[in-house]
Amino acid sequence: GIDIDLTFAVNAADLVFADVEKNIRSVGGEHLSAVTVTDVYEGENGSSVTFRLSFTAQDKTLSKAEIQPDIDAILAALADGGIALKTV
Repeated sequence: GIDIDLTFAVNAADLVFADVEKNIRSVGGEHLSAVTVTDVYEGENGSSVTFRLSFTAQDKTLSKAEIQPDIDAILAALADGGIALKTV
């Protein structure tokens, strides 16, 4: 399987994690097997939440190229909901 960590710049206090997880799962594709929150950061310069997305296939080893369309769909769906990927 492949685990991908995505960190989003959000107001953690206003975020409903179950809603974000449901949104991720709705567009995550057939290989998305788990969505977990791995970090919540709140600091002077804002807050962020990191989600770990686990992708697995029963019949083969996945490549990052195979799951990239799913990741792109997840990022687009969350961006439409006002949740943006954190940039350095």
